[in-house]
Order: sequence, then C-alpha cells, then structure tokens
Amino acid sequence: MSFTTRLLNWYDRHGRHDLPWQRDITAYRVWLSEIMLQQ
Repeated sequence: MSFTTRLLNWYDRHGRHDLPWQRDITAYRVWLSEIMLQQ
C-alpha cells in the first residue's frame, strides 16, 4: 500500500470533516474563497 493511500485512509477515519468551510459548498463560497486566496 502506498504512502498516499495510507494517508488518505487515515484522513477518512480520523480527519476533521466538520469544519465550517467544509459543510455548505455553494458557488458563492467557492468564489469567495478564491478571492480570499488571491489576496
């Protein structure tokens, strides 16, 4: 099993899936995050 596969499996089990920016994916939020990343 490759390192990448092991890492992704670990994240599926133990990762933080409840962060506010991961909950509601709308076009506005994607656009806003793109603008913020360019600053």
